[in-house]
Amino acid sequence: MVETPLSAAQTLHDMVLQSWGGIVRVFPAVPTAWADVALDRHLAEGAFEVTAVRRGGRTRFVLVRSRAGEPLACGTASRVR
Repeated sequence: MVETPLSAAQTLHDMVLQSWGGIVRVFPAVPTAWADVALDRHLAEGAFEVTAVRRGGRTRFVLVRSRAGEPLACGTASRVR
């Protein structure tokens, strides 16, 4: 099936980056076994470009650039500001 490779790629993308409801979520569904993960210019809803690094199971760096000049709500899993 043509959809199978595309859905696998989308599933991986959704594990490391989600954007809906005006909020970008970085590493929202990364398993604990994936201690080290990096994103390089992944695109999120609203024309936001996200670069991020996770090392030792903790998010160490996040850079978000707006390609459209719009504001973005950001924060931790427990608090968005």
